[in-house]
Amino acid sequence: MPETELRSPLRELLSELTPTVIICSLILLGFIVVVIFAPLIAPYGEGEILTNDSFALQGSEGKVQPGSTLLLGSDFLGRDILSRLIYGARVTLSVALAISLLAFLLGSTIGFVAATIRGTGDAILSRIVDALISFPSIMI
Repeated sequence: MPETELRSPLRELLSELTPTVIICSLILLGFIVVVIFAPLIAPYGEGEILTNDSFALQGSEGKVQPGSTLLLGSDFLGRDILSRLIYGARVTLSVALAISLLAFLLGSTIGFVAATIRGTGDAILSRIVDALISFPSIMI
């Protein structure tokens, strides 16, 4: 009788991943690495590209002389686009993480309260959640 092979839960999970999931996970991991190591990757620091003086003279910190070679070029004020994209991704992912955690905590709390109070309170909370879910997320 052939011996059955025991597979670990991690190996089982990895065997069921589709190529799309793997590619999207690698892209997300790449974004996270860029966000964490932004000061090491960006050609200019955050303070150099985000100044209060938007109309500073060309050649000041974070701004380039006309004709300089940058990987993605510069905007009309001479600021490095690559640095701005990297630090913009940092802000975007931070906000997305904060909103996701807030939604998780709020949804868990409402679900817990609805499960414990039962009856009319449960019905009211369930209808409120149903009404919120019915709106397309782009409108909210």
